[in-house]
Amino acid sequence: MRKHPGQIGRYWLGRVAGSSVWYACWYDPGDRRVRRKSLRTGDDREAQERLAALALKQSRPRQADPGDVAVSIILDDYLANHIAGKPGAVTAAHNAEKILEHFGTMMVSGITPASVEAYIAQRRRARAHANRSGAKPGAKSRPISDATISRELSVLRAALRRAHKRGELQSVPHVGDLPKPGPRERWLTRPEAQRLIDAAKSDHFRLFLILALHTAARPGALLELTWFQVDLEHRNIDLNPAGRVQTKKRRPPIRMSMTLHAAFCEAERAAKEAVERAAAEGKHRPRSEFVIAYHGQPIASIKKAFRDACTTAGLTGVTPGTLRHTAATWMAQAGVPMWEIAGRLGHSTTRTTELYAKHSPDFQQASVDAMDRAFAPKFRASRGGKPVAGGPKSLKGMVGATGIEPVTPTMST
Repeated sequence: MRKHPGQIGRYWLGRVAGSSVWYACWYDPGDRRVRRKSLRTGDDREAQERLAALALKQSRPRQADPGDVAVSIILDDYLANHIAGKPGAVTAAHNAEKILEHFGTMMVSGITPASVEAYIAQRRRARAHANRSGAKPGAKSRPISDATISRELSVLRAALRRAHKRGELQSVPHVGDLPKPGPRERWLTRPEAQRLIDAAKSDHFRLFLILALHTAARPGALLELTWFQVDLEHRNIDLNPAGRVQTKKRRPPIRMSMTLHAAFCEAERAAKEAVERAAAEGKHRPRSEFVIAYHGQPIASIKKAFRDACTTAGLTGVTPGTLRHTAATWMAQAGVPMWEIAGRLGHSTTRTTELYAKHSPDFQQASVDAMDRAFAPKFRASRGGKPVAGGPKSLKGMVGATGIEPVTPTMST
């Protein structure tokens, strides 16, 4: 158990008389004495971080009591030895930073339902930084969403489960979560999509919009798309580049439409002309390997361009992710089979059916026809809903005098 303020496992912070530098201290049972190691900093927070790093390096826990292991050790090990180098590592590190601000000096046993609820309340009171990427100067800050808080807690939960699975902790506390929001229903009509494309102020952003609506790919996959992944001859796109490991957010191969093929050809022609113009001006400008590029450089984010275009087009409640939802909705409305939509999205068929089946022109039509046949044998309706010869039975005629079902000899009237 902890015996010193700021203790992490067997290590704690200490000072030497006459020095402003922090030291890592620990008890050596062999020599029966306290040993010290300079952390080479006088800053309290930096010293705590260096102490955690030393504890992680020197004393990896084995079947440790949750009261003897700091949350920072578990999170640091998770980031350094499990998630590093994987897709999403940067996001995970950012989420872990928020967790460490609240739980970093705690022992694992300090994670309780009350402390998790306090973290949620504290994050809800916080505001996203006004100077976030793509924000206009002087823009107001915005509340932290529950979805963001949930993703932060998921990193803590995953780190604890990994430590327990590896036998580093005897047990781990339960880390609660927030209710998942329902799926977004906002999708663009054809006129809205055209207004958005018309509002694009740059060729590279217009190309992004066209690619997003035709491929139903996630924004990140499109911004990372290179010409090596595009096969114009066979009209195929491999959204998952060579060497990239597929994640739960799958990047499937995509077949080009004729419109999309024409857009790729135009983008390739424009890229070549830009290189030739630069050469004619005596400038060296190598052709970018990225499909969506500005002055030969890849685009890190299209959020600002997207917000500006939505404002110009008069669209509200629309995000870059809306384009993916729009593409899938249009396919469902056109009667494309759910399994084919699922393949294009990288979803399971079940997940796709849950989200998009209601947009299909044949949605539940077989079940509707079956009920019509069961309750009104003489009623035959066309898909347009107009009755044909025979006409419908009255409700009373279908269910009988009891109002439940046709009367049988064993029922009273």
